[in-house]
Amino acid sequence: MLRNPIDRAYLNWAHMYFKSGRPRQHPDTDSGDPIDILPNPPRGPLFRLPMEIVGHPNGWTWCRMWLEPGLYAAQLRRIRRLVPAQRMHVMLYDDLCSNPEHLLHRFYGFLGVDPAFQPDCLGTDINPDTAETDPANLSPELRQQLRSFYREDIAELSDMLGRDLSAWG
Repeated sequence: MLRNPIDRAYLNWAHMYFKSGRPRQHPDTDSGDPIDILPNPPRGPLFRLPMEIVGHPNGWTWCRMWLEPGLYAAQLRRIRRLVPAQRMHVMLYDDLCSNPEHLLHRFYGFLGVDPAFQPDCLGTDINPDTAETDPANLSPELRQQLRSFYREDIAELSDMLGRDLSAWG
């Protein structure tokens, strides 16, 4: 199941920060970024990001923890080398939100199980967002940077899936 990678990156960070129970060190000045507390950020390959982000001491961690998981086309490309396309079923979170019954019906059909089955939890928000974790809180500047970062991958994923994902970018 794939979600808009911009929202997913923010939610990954926000859930980790706001739901971690970690008290803010200095509520007035704490950036809210959990990578700020890492004493020695790891080093490794980086992605195409503005140099001011990559050059930041926590740039690598930001990429690995929050950005890389949203590079869906790159991940699917690797998986498709090993798994035939007909053995994969890619779902979109947007479809889950708009029509969960239809999404489950198609998924169960793919699995070869009773497509009429309705789980008791259908319609239940398992991990609800809070006002703090709402992706609408993402600053317009950072949203634009993330849009630029994911633009090519979203376009490739759109082609791979035969779906219009322009609303993501």
